[in-house]
Amino acid sequence: MRKVVLLLTMLMGFSFLAFSQTRVITGTVTDESGKAIPFATIAEKGAAHAVAANEAGVFSIQIKNGATLSVSATGFVSQEVPSPGSPLAVVLKTASQTIEEVVVTAYGATKRKAFTGTASVINSDKFKDMQVSSLTNVLQGQASGVLAVSGSGQPGENATIRIRGIGSLSASSDPLILLDGAPYAGNINSINPNDIESITVLKDASSTALYGSRAANGILQITTKQGNGPTKIDASFLYGFSSRAVPDYKYLSTGQIYETTWLALKNEADLNPTLITQAGVTSAAAYASKTVAGLIAYNPYRMAQPVGLDGKIVPGASLLWNEDWSKQLLRVGHRKQADLSISGGTDKTKYFISGQYLDDPGLVVSSFFKRYSTRIKVDTKISSWLKAGLNTNVSYSNQSYPAQGGSAYSNSIQWIRSASSIFPAYLVDTATGSYILDAKGNKILDYGNNGQQTRPYGAGSNALGAVTLNQTSYDRFITSLNGYAEAHLLPGLDFRTQYVIDYYLYSANQYYNPFLGDGAAYKGRSYKERDVTSSQTFTNTLTYDKSLDKANHINVVLGMEAYRWNNGNVAAENRGFTFPDVTELDYGSNPITASSWSYNNRMVSYFGRLNYDVFDRYHLSLSARTDASTRFADSVRWGKFYSAGFAWNINRESFFHSDVVSDLKLRVSYGTTGNSATSSFFPYLGLYDAGWNIADFSGSVISSVTNGLLSWEKQKTLDLGLDFGFWNNRITGSFTYFDRVSDGLLFAKPLPPSSGVSSVTSNIAKVSNKGYEVDFNTRNISNGDFLWTTSLNFTTIKNKVLELPNHKDVAGSGLSMLSEGKSVYNYYIREYAGVDMADGRPMWYKDVLDGDGKVTGKDITKTYSEATRYFKGSSLPAWSGGISNYVRYKDIDLSFLISVSHGGKVYDYNYAALMHGGIGTSVGQNWSPDILNSWKSPSDPGDGITPKLMQTTDYQPTSVSTRFLYDGSFARVRNVTMGYNIPKKIIERYKINRVRFYVDMQNPLTFFGRKGFDPEEGGLNGASANNNSAVYKSISFGVNVNL
Repeated sequence: MRKVVLLLTMLMGFSFLAFSQTRVITGTVTDESGKAIPFATIAEKGAAHAVAANEAGVFSIQIKNGATLSVSATGFVSQEVPSPGSPLAVVLKTASQTIEEVVVTAYGATKRKAFTGTASVINSDKFKDMQVSSLTNVLQGQASGVLAVSGSGQPGENATIRIRGIGSLSASSDPLILLDGAPYAGNINSINPNDIESITVLKDASSTALYGSRAANGILQITTKQGNGPTKIDASFLYGFSSRAVPDYKYLSTGQIYETTWLALKNEADLNPTLITQAGVTSAAAYASKTVAGLIAYNPYRMAQPVGLDGKIVPGASLLWNEDWSKQLLRVGHRKQADLSISGGTDKTKYFISGQYLDDPGLVVSSFFKRYSTRIKVDTKISSWLKAGLNTNVSYSNQSYPAQGGSAYSNSIQWIRSASSIFPAYLVDTATGSYILDAKGNKILDYGNNGQQTRPYGAGSNALGAVTLNQTSYDRFITSLNGYAEAHLLPGLDFRTQYVIDYYLYSANQYYNPFLGDGAAYKGRSYKERDVTSSQTFTNTLTYDKSLDKANHINVVLGMEAYRWNNGNVAAENRGFTFPDVTELDYGSNPITASSWSYNNRMVSYFGRLNYDVFDRYHLSLSARTDASTRFADSVRWGKFYSAGFAWNINRESFFHSDVVSDLKLRVSYGTTGNSATSSFFPYLGLYDAGWNIADFSGSVISSVTNGLLSWEKQKTLDLGLDFGFWNNRITGSFTYFDRVSDGLLFAKPLPPSSGVSSVTSNIAKVSNKGYEVDFNTRNISNGDFLWTTSLNFTTIKNKVLELPNHKDVAGSGLSMLSEGKSVYNYYIREYAGVDMADGRPMWYKDVLDGDGKVTGKDITKTYSEATRYFKGSSLPAWSGGISNYVRYKDIDLSFLISVSHGGKVYDYNYAALMHGGIGTSVGQNWSPDILNSWKSPSDPGDGITPKLMQTTDYQPTSVSTRFLYDGSFARVRNVTMGYNIPKKIIERYKINRVRFYVDMQNPLTFFGRKGFDPEEGGLNGASANNNSAVYKSISFGVNVNL
């Protein structure tokens, strides 16, 4: 018994001792307005024990004496409280406010108040509820100085991204992409937007010069999410529908096409009476009535001459068929997406794991895009002085889409815009209009040369057959491995080493069937391509951060970086396939081509940066970098780049007192960056072009001559900016002026014919981009249950060519001409003068020259080749911007984003093709309804723009001129999202933190003066010539669950 009493006494003593080492902490968790934060997580740091606050934000937790308490909540910045007292009042800041205080820069991060450069930060809270399939969609309208234009609506295709205009005439103008601090060589669309914590757009030299020759076109710094606190599981699923964002062009009906073709034939006969005699009739009208059906070849009417002498469809004529090619070749897309992420961590180890499945088939029949991606990110503190991390991403996508771009008959978009409703998709009995069926009762595709009649457009082809019988598949496998270790060597001194491997495998398989189209003449043809790209980046940095005294703070970064890039490509084509469904090259009988190549690029860099702060008011930043690249000769291989930036926090001065202005910072920066992304990997070498063979003898020709002095393109950038905040930063924003000069641009310098080549690449061109950027953010209402915020940005850019070889104009591509003093984006085309009211012929302007060749005035000509080309505006908008709003009331939220582009010209090639002359090579093709306004007689001149319908050698009514040049101003509602969160008091019993149902709309509205032409279809050059799949709008329904 004594032993039992002794044992109980000991146990009670241990229990008392254990109890005396712990204590209970009670308290509340609120936001900055004093509103309770329900269900916040309260945990003892370093322990597995955690509790959740109740709906009123009240909590109670038992912790060890001296322990640190960690408090976190979704949408707020976590807070740690060492040795807390009881009761405890915890006030959490909203995440969006605090993230803005730090700017992710080159090789580190800087407090915004000390940042001397220019950057736009897009945090995940601005796009986390937007259901976008690519990061390029995130950039549209959300960052000043950034143009992200998607010329195609085909899912999975990259957009064109430009930061502050075009920086080169021959080298790349794409920005450098950094993923978690390392250059990223993969496809940007392989990155899951739901993995992203923030995107920082670095624009000026102060923020980009530390990347030297790779940062001439700005930097997109992408930071992925990181786990923290108790384990969180986040799952979401959506299902949506997509269609064209802008309705397609309108087309004439079958009857109108017959009537308009009749008019074109009558006009030709009026001009050439011989046609009337040869037809054995007595009038131009009779000639047209007799000829029209035979000319079009396909007659869907129940009579031989469906158009009467008055040019109208004969009363009683009825259609046997009336094809709608849009319904045959386009569809409503059904988009599906599922996301899952698991994250969490302690003070020692943090982790984030995610996966995504995306199925976005697109609008064109037989097209699809599927992507599978996963990311694993782990950061761990190994000891008190060492931490390490690994971030790996794997993405696989499978894409298929029919031919797009250009005028190929297999291009569905081109076919819809050209093949009219007169031409059926399937064979029909011309006597009854019924479909002709095969032995199995299936409809038979009409290839336009079926023996009954020959289609004047695309004989031997059928786009529906192409999309169903051809096979296209594009596979992309991308993996990225990013590992680092960071050692704390001495107080204020840290060493970091990082090694990144990117691997990109692209595989293309194209099979063209033996029945119609591109493969018919060869009994089928198959093309296969494999392209492998890999890159490795090894970076080492030494950082010293020290407060010298109360007034002075210093931060120094020294580093080196080695970069290696390799690319290899193999492609082959074979023709003549016995079995249509067997597409492997081995089964073809007529090998045509086989090619392969490999490229590599190496770069080594040394860099340093000094940040010096005085009294937390004056901030100086100096950086320098030197790069050596294998793209240049040994003597000029090293490039040197630098920057200097200064910022003055005026509001921190002792003389500054204001109840209104809470933040006021003046900043200035200047520096140089370079561009090593030349169009050739060996631009300085003299090269031979092989393959010029005769019989059995191989041959080659000189393709370029040596220029050992060829060196880096350089950018010199000046930024002047003012950052401001009013009423305790309820309103914040910035104003920036920038002047960016690209010098020593690589360009072809003409050589005399005796040299054997036409030109040599030299550093001889110069381009300027200057303009203004404005960013504005407001918290309009932040009161209890109601929150309303607004963000607005505005950019204007002026682009100018400053210097060209020999100071002479150089013909650009398509519609442009490079000329000193003019914009790179300028149109250089003939000026349309309207219609001659007397005879209906089109007219253009031409210069009148004196005996010395000087222009003395303008005249009008009806001969297109005589017309003078003029500079007629730019495709670059005068200004662009975006505005977004977020509104939340209790459990309901609404957000929308609108982007605006004002000024700039667009050239509508597609519309021009719909205004053709009617006969010749255009017989039976689609017309725009505007063709009905054509000139018919001096008393019926039409709209004065559309000339008389006819076809002669010098007529050329649709040739390039200002007739088809239009104002490109537009506004597009990029996104509208409305969500509802189930009240927590309902779901907390199931241990669920959040359940949100939402409706998301992408591109629901577009306001543009042109019909049929999507304002972004032409890309940055503004010309709609590609006939690509249109940018689409979508509506999606989804649910998000957070555990």
